[in-house]
Amino acid sequence: MAKDLRSFIEAAKSKGMAYEINKEVDPKTNVGALAGSADRALIFNNIKGYSDWTMVSGLVQNREMEQVIFNVDSKADVVKAMAQAMDQGPSPHTVIENAPCQEIVWEGDDADLTRLPAVQHSELDGGAYLGSAIGIVVDPETGLHNTTWPRVQIGDGKNCPFMIFSPHVSQIAGKYARMGRPMQMALAIGVHPAIEIAASLSMHHPNCGELDYASAILGEQMEFAKCGSIDVDVPAQAEIIVEGEMIPNHVQSEGPFGNYLGTYSTGPISRDGIQKAPVLSVKRITMRKKPVFRHLQSTVWTEHQRLCMLPLEGAMFNALKEMGLNVHDVYMPSWGGCSLTIIQMTPRAEGEVQDALLKAAMWENTTISFMSHVCVAVNRDVNIYDARDVLWAMSTRTNWAEDTQIVKGTRSSPLMPVSHKVPGVPWRRAGKSMIDATVLPPREDADWWDQNRACPMGTGKVCLSDFVDGYHPSMSMSRITTHDEDLARKPGDRKPQVPV
Repeated sequence: MAKDLRSFIEAAKSKGMAYEINKEVDPKTNVGALAGSADRALIFNNIKGYSDWTMVSGLVQNREMEQVIFNVDSKADVVKAMAQAMDQGPSPHTVIENAPCQEIVWEGDDADLTRLPAVQHSELDGGAYLGSAIGIVVDPETGLHNTTWPRVQIGDGKNCPFMIFSPHVSQIAGKYARMGRPMQMALAIGVHPAIEIAASLSMHHPNCGELDYASAILGEQMEFAKCGSIDVDVPAQAEIIVEGEMIPNHVQSEGPFGNYLGTYSTGPISRDGIQKAPVLSVKRITMRKKPVFRHLQSTVWTEHQRLCMLPLEGAMFNALKEMGLNVHDVYMPSWGGCSLTIIQMTPRAEGEVQDALLKAAMWENTTISFMSHVCVAVNRDVNIYDARDVLWAMSTRTNWAEDTQIVKGTRSSPLMPVSHKVPGVPWRRAGKSMIDATVLPPREDADWWDQNRACPMGTGKVCLSDFVDGYHPSMSMSRITTHDEDLARKPGDRKPQVPV
């Protein structure tokens, strides 16, 4: 059986990474807060006003959920699996008949997005939004598909303003406009998270579309289906497909909308959080029987950031490996607002960390190189998934007069409120900082004593959860290196760094 959203939900349940909620929830008043506070998948079985629906969220919430997606044993294996899938490359998809996503068809007046349990994400939003829809378009010149994550304001459910964040899809929309043709676009809602990750690839992908990488991430051949009212192929196992087209030379007011940076900041020509946006005219909606609605919360510290960042982490891991650096992991945490890149590496000599940080600041071979404002490098003994440990390294291993650099005047996210707006272009302007929070292997005994971390006796062998019922161990100190690497051994007598 093909992997889909339903099979993933079952996998998450089997690993204890899903909460089922049977109390009534309201997509207009409280689902946003619930989805924004979860540490694993949420399954809503009782949705006010939508009695026949099930809703899920939080599928790519953190590294633990990503372990389920890639079926790997440790957090550090996630980026390696992502990097390997990217190295494997694209695979042509197959098109099937009688696809599950077309079991139910809404056409004419029935093709109305207000019939979906769309959520109001933030308090001051201009209504309910689709945040979980993968937008799929076809380049009229190459015939290749391209994907984006448009934020679609439900509005009247028939003609819906939406914002395009993808530079590639914006270019394709421009091609259609110059040809005087409407741009056909399908929205795929509710797929296996591996497909969502593929759709989020922001890298150079010549002669293929982003979804052609999905097979490598899924570990099986991806199946597509042809839409009925537009000439676009879509994931065959999707829960819901919306078929529509962008109305030429027509805009509507869109916004406000709380974005991933935790503000209502928007484009350079917005006013009071509202801007003029293109409009999607809904033509047809198809779905599976008993459909599962996928909600993707777009506020701070949610999977919205993780979907954007995970492919970039894989690309950065590969790039650093190709440079010959001893890199262990790359992490762009949700708590960094898509603006923080952490590199875990073992520097062997001066210059290696600086090269790694420059690469992170540049983000070559990606369309969103402007995202990362702060780049930090740490040793392997620093837990990059724990903000406390990262700040510890920055506080104790960074000489701020010598180990930091600032590059001024680079491109910044168009939504970054602290950056300067640039007239006539969609991005903003700001600086990028590079922070070396590493230490080189000790050359003298005195260096070893300065660098060796003092862990409480028994760390990694005992936890309060062994003694206190209900204690959550996530805040306990953990040892994450084998200690025969990185800082490793005392230079003088080669004693182990810590007792074993």
